[in-house]
Amino acid sequence: TADGISGQGLYLAGGAHVLLPYVDLSRLGDFSISIWVREDRFIDSGEAYVSFGNQDNGSDWTTIGHYKINPYSQWLYFTAGNTCFCWSPGMLFSPVDVQRLSMYTLVYQTGFIKAYRDGVLLGTKANPISNNGNIYAAIAKHWWWGGAGSAASFEGLVDDFRIYHRALGSEEVFALFHQTEPVCYALTDQQSDHGQVSVAAPPQACSNGRYAAGTVLELRATADPGYAFDGW
Repeated sequence: TADGISGQGLYLAGGAHVLLPYVDLSRLGDFSISIWVREDRFIDSGEAYVSFGNQDNGSDWTTIGHYKINPYSQWLYFTAGNTCFCWSPGMLFSPVDVQRLSMYTLVYQTGFIKAYRDGVLLGTKANPISNNGNIYAAIAKHWWWGGAGSAASFEGLVDDFRIYHRALGSEEVFALFHQTEPVCYALTDQQSDHGQVSVAAPPQACSNGRYAAGTVLELRATADPGYAFDGW
């Protein structure tokens, strides 16, 4: 172990990696993956911080890492399917990023991915997902070259790895990076003769049935005898 964002990070070196239970992410619907990483040695062939699936067999694969584009450039790499979100402004990865503790977050929602570094949105891309196709899943094992026989060359710290069965909002990702609670709001509707009625949120980052700022809601008013809907 080593000091990380939570004080008990895991230090990996010399081919060490962490095997993960296989999760068919395509069955989750919306989901989010977040991981803190400090890479202490620059790997010029690229690196996978967390990976589900295997590119070599043609299946979909889900990865956060960085990727060698040419002998001189690497880019941060986020994918939920067979194409990546990369090669965009703010995505360049170079030796100056080594020994920097950063939080990387991939949010998948209705066929699109959002890529974040340190709580800041880097961009959004259409990236449909289907079955990952195999059992390969790990932290710090570079599985996109050769499946199970590929190298594990990562050297550095990983911490606070999370998978959410929902899409995190931008405010939640920002709060997660800053280790603070997101801004939360209670939602009520106003009904004639009945006053304000609380509308409870499903389980999420906020407590007491409140909604995180930025949560997208679909609000519908349904006629009910004896009630008159006045507004939210």
